[in-house]
Amino acid sequence: MIEFLKKLNSHVPNFISRNFGRKMVAVFFAILVFAKVSNELSEEKIVQDVSITILKKGNVEVLAYKPETLEVTVKGSRNRLKLLSNSNIRIEIPVDEIELNSLESESGTARTVNYTITPGDVKTPNGVSVAEIFPSEISIRLDHLKSKEVPVEVSFQGGLPDDYSIGEIRVVPKVVSISGPGSIIEQIDFLTTKPIILDKGTVDGFSVERTFQIGDKKILISPKSVQVSVDVYKAMDTKLFQNVTVNMLIDHTPVKYYKVHLLTDKVNVTLGGLNSRLSDLKLEQIKAFVDLSKLSKPGIYDLSIDCWIMDPGVSLKFIDPPIIKAEIMDAK
Repeated sequence: MIEFLKKLNSHVPNFISRNFGRKMVAVFFAILVFAKVSNELSEEKIVQDVSITILKKGNVEVLAYKPETLEVTVKGSRNRLKLLSNSNIRIEIPVDEIELNSLESESGTARTVNYTITPGDVKTPNGVSVAEIFPSEISIRLDHLKSKEVPVEVSFQGGLPDDYSIGEIRVVPKVVSISGPGSIIEQIDFLTTKPIILDKGTVDGFSVERTFQIGDKKILISPKSVQVSVDVYKAMDTKLFQNVTVNMLIDHTPVKYYKVHLLTDKVNVTLGGLNSRLSDLKLEQIKAFVDLSKLSKPGIYDLSIDCWIMDPGVSLKFIDPPIIKAEIMDAK
């Protein structure tokens, strides 16, 4: 046996046999270090609320997807995992128009696809690998991207002062282009501007720039705003007063000693003026009359109706009938 060991030792190179004990100790510690490093590399960490990014390709639009975040179990060294957060991990899921067109037809233009997430969809820092994804499937609602032109309607809030009204409204441009998911675009027939505020100080025409009232952020509008010009004017109007009593002006002889009979003693009077004045005017403030000052003998006469109004800011427009018959008879 001794002879065998001597022969074996004779075949061991000198660089190994020299200081053999020290080298064995070094190998021992090297094995310990390797075991420790291997153990650290196999540590795991669960990262929650990892966000998902949908990568669109072609004429496709993403309406919604669930879940919006996932839980990812990763492997790596203790030091790397200690500094790792959900912001260091990305989940990228590709969708394209070909995939959308291959789905079974549903009502409308939108479709739903169920996508299985693999480790290849998860982007992690160097030295960190993916062990598990939960849940591993995501449901994505897809739609075709569509565009069309729609007219613009102007919205107002508040009101003008009394006696003022809105005149012509000019919008530049009159139509705008919208684009987005087809299922939403098909339901839009026009766009409404954000409200233009009117108040008691608005007495002149004006121009403003306005964007649009639209709740869905997926809808893109071009241009994003329009120029609106509004004419403001004093609101002159007309009002009809019915059954106004006709009075007689008799201020000379001999007519005042005769008997006078009006065949029509009520007329309708149309007046014009500011809305506030017309609304405040009372029937008793309107005096219709016929003038008998030029008549001197009995007979039947056609007489024109005239009118006196107690408000000088209101003008006479029409009297119906404009002429009435009056009969003058001997009082006996």
